Amino acid sequence: MAAEEVSRELLARISAGDRASFRFIVENYQNLLFDLALRLIGNRQDAEDLVQEAFVRIYRSLPSFDPERKFLNWAYSITLNLARNHLRRRSLVRFLSLGFVSDDPEDVPSRPEPAEQEAGPAQLLEKAAFTEEFGRVVAGLPLPLKEVFVLFYFHEHDVRSIAATLGASENAVKLKLMRARRFVQSAISVNYPEIFAGAHL
Repeated sequence: MAAEEVSRELLARISAGDRASFRFIVENYQNLLFDLALRLIGNRQDAEDLVQEAFVRIYRSLPSFDPERKFLNWAYSITLNLARNHLRRRSLVRFLSLGFVSDDPEDVPSRPEPAEQEAGPAQLLEKAAFTEEFGRVVAGLPLPLKEVFVLFYFHEHDVRSIAATLGASENAVKLKLMRARRFVQSAISVNYPEIFAGAHL
């Protein structure tokens, strides 16, 4: 899922009042932001409303945007903040008390594995019988773990990019990703033990 980066010239035109130029941002990023919102919230109408609000906030906040920052990371952070607030208000996510992972966080890959790799999450999602179960488990992840899991596996962002988006350290992201993977593998293996036999997310 790639999006063309926003140029400083475009940002300057929008800040000067050129609303037509803002359409480029909407068209360029709406699918990415909607996919993120939908996976976090799980309701299409709510996700559409959230993304619309995200673009309103992006437009209003453009004068304060730091052009040295990657625009997509900034847009993601706005969307994530709105999703957090939405989920907390409606109690759609129950935070689970998980023990802190003591394993070496360096065991977590810095980048998502290629989609063609055997038993990789992207490939598992293509299996019709598995899709519903996988979606249910991911939806049940505690929000902090769900964010890194969705950004890493579904949006194929590396650990460094996720850390920049969330304003966290790379080590913290790796620890959350490790916990998320264990949660998903444990839940999925109950009904699909053969999938994770000898495999790792």
